[in-house]
Amino acid sequence: MKVLFYANPQNTFGHKVRELITTLTGGREEEYFQTVEDLGLRLRQPMMGNFIAVIVAASREELAHILTNWHFFLGIRIVLILPDREEDTVSKGHSLRPRFMSYADRALKELAAVLGKMIGSPMDIHRLDNRCSLVLPPAGNNVLQPATGGNNVTSR
Repeated sequence: MKVLFYANPQNTFGHKVRELITTLTGGREEEYFQTVEDLGLRLRQPMMGNFIAVIVAASREELAHILTNWHFFLGIRIVLILPDREEDTVSKGHSLRPRFMSYADRALKELAAVLGKMIGSPMDIHRLDNRCSLVLPPAGNNVLQPATGGNNVTSR
């Protein structure tokens, strides 16, 4: 499973998500984009195989810029992290038809569970602490566990 990852390089939550993706993929099969233009250029190229696009929008303006490429996301499974929970932001986020949508103020455990399942690379979500940083795993527990709390999964 190939992962296309977009986050503005100044977005600190984006760095944490990239660290998570690298942990899940082992650094293989991932492409990192720092500008919406570069992501758009990649989406215009032929894509063979299965892809997941993980998009971290740092602001409403950035989300609007990402949406200019909406038609290139057709056929790609999308994981979208929004900057806020405002009705307009969430509505715009849904226009990309993401498989999973979350927010930058949430812990990474739920995202890790979803990405682990999508990528096919389970990890111990207990390795994530409340600040979204990776920490050492507890001894003897290396199985992916479902996250508790609300369900942000959108079905297709």
